Amino acid sequence: NWTSTSNVLGAWCGNEQPQFCRTRGATTLLFKTDESNVFRGFKLSYKQTRERCSCSDQELTAHYYVRTLTSPNYPFSYANNMDCSWKISTSPGRFVQIKFLNMKIESSSGCLADYVKIYN
Repeated sequence: NWTSTSNVLGAWCGNEQPQFCRTRGATTLLFKTDESNVFRGFKLSYKQTRERCSCSDQELTAHYYVRTLTSPNYPFSYANNMDCSWKISTSPGRFVQIKFLNMKIESSSGCLADYVKIYN
């Protein structure tokens, strides 16, 4: 499990769209949904950068050109009870830059129902 020993950098749901998150080395995104309400999901871009800043498993590699990643079935509604994760790796000493381009996920207090989490 990629997330068991990682630090959570953030969790988002609803229409929140964090502009970016940069992490050194590998980054893991986790997308979880519960048994109620489905929405469009998310679309984000990712790439490798030199700059620092604070549904099955998939391994991706970040390069200097921008790539995109979407929740399953995007731009249509995602399914209930999903548990997907993606691991994005970089070259040694580089960072992953993530920018959310669209976010329509069930909103809940504390983002406990449906959410996207980023782990370092």
